[in-house]
Amino acid sequence: MIKRFILDNKQYLVLIGGIICVLSVIFLKSMLVPLPSGEMADIGQERAAHAENTPKKVGVDNESEKLIAADIKGAVQKPGVYFLKQGLRVKDLVVKAGGFTPEADRTQINMAQIIQDEMMIYIPEKGEVKSGANDPTVQNRKVSINRSSVEELENLPGIGPGKAQRIIDYRAENGGFKKLEDLKNISGIGEKTFEKLKEFISL
Repeated sequence: MIKRFILDNKQYLVLIGGIICVLSVIFLKSMLVPLPSGEMADIGQERAAHAENTPKKVGVDNESEKLIAADIKGAVQKPGVYFLKQGLRVKDLVVKAGGFTPEADRTQINMAQIIQDEMMIYIPEKGEVKSGANDPTVQNRKVSINRSSVEELENLPGIGPGKAQRIIDYRAENGGFKKLEDLKNISGIGEKTFEKLKEFISL
């Protein structure tokens, strides 16, 4: 019976099958239609924004790029505060400051010393008494000209035993120093020497 039905309606069945095939092809093509260019651009922008907002991993090497500040004074061409990468040494700071002046006494400087943040380096001139100005233990404190001992005063640039004793005698005779500039009343301490000292002293 089914066989007879198929034979009697063969033309209709073929037509229905053809229609189904056409509809299937149309459906598949509609699924593969590309998005309009405007929508594609929007998607690209969204992806780019997402990439920018995604936190980037910071490598260990970035730590070495951190800048520190160091102050160099004395016998260099361009004294001042300079910013350097961590791990650089005194020799690098001297180069940034334009190099030594002809009067610089290089024998008193440790050129291999690693620069620390907020460090102050003093380059003495030839003939200056070796001081503790470049010693990390005294860099961050000032020497009181009213209370320090002879030995402590000798740590100041340009101050030897003789000048240190004259400072002690002056404050004993005059009741102490009233202002830093009074130090110029000491024999052997003129304007030039005072300029080198004032960064390291307090009352």
